[in-house]
Amino acid sequence: MAKSLDFKLQKSVDVINEDIKSATNGKIDKILGEIESNTAMILANALYFKGLWKKQFKKERTQMDVFTTYDNKSLAVQMMYHNSKYPFGYSRQLNARAVELSYENSDTLMVVVLPEVNNSLKQIGDKLTIKSLNQLVSSMHTIEVELYLPKFKVESSLELIPPLQHIGIKSVFDAKSADFSGLSHTPDLYISQVIQKAVIEVSEEGTEAAAATEATLEVLSMPITETFKANRPFLYLSVTKNESKQINSIIFMGECHNPNQ
Repeated sequence: MAKSLDFKLQKSVDVINEDIKSATNGKIDKILGEIESNTAMILANALYFKGLWKKQFKKERTQMDVFTTYDNKSLAVQMMYHNSKYPFGYSRQLNARAVELSYENSDTLMVVVLPEVNNSLKQIGDKLTIKSLNQLVSSMHTIEVELYLPKFKVESSLELIPPLQHIGIKSVFDAKSADFSGLSHTPDLYISQVIQKAVIEVSEEGTEAAAATEATLEVLSMPITETFKANRPFLYLSVTKNESKQINSIIFMGECHNPNQ
């Protein structure tokens, strides 16, 4: 939806923030603080996702438990618990376990990747590719799992120009080389700022969110029941898969270092 606004007026900031708030169901209520005087155009995009677990956690089974951070600090967190059959897998390359949670009436899934060793989440992130991720999820077998997952809410605000430049997107950020003549007749138009703000919240009901080497994957000799306890930093992804169990798209992806923040 395109709008014509006078960027010299504070009211324009309020209009944009209100549009973002509405599009994210109130999860993100402010993305802009002020608009620079030479701003000619603002492109704003918002994504909102809310999914209810197909197998919901019972609130009465949520208890206080210990979560150990990277620097070995112990945090008291609300740990959810559910015992049921879940797709479960292990990656020797990533040295991590993974469990898959389905959403009700949806082809979207959440995959939680838990390092076997604390302080190794960065190494997993460095090794994780769409290929290794597909190998991980396609290797999963459905077994009985005692699943412990902390309730958590993660908020982040990132300036995306450096990572975009790192992958080769550069000319649009340069006033001398940017070409937006197809969008506007304003001369010397270029992108000066790209901000991404995201909020994701996981609870007993479900998820609410607004914004190269060959891997060797194995199926462990599965015990009758596997315990998956996310009591240390972990990776989470909301994804969709096709009939071949390959990932179609990643909706949200992040790391949980502290469930209380």
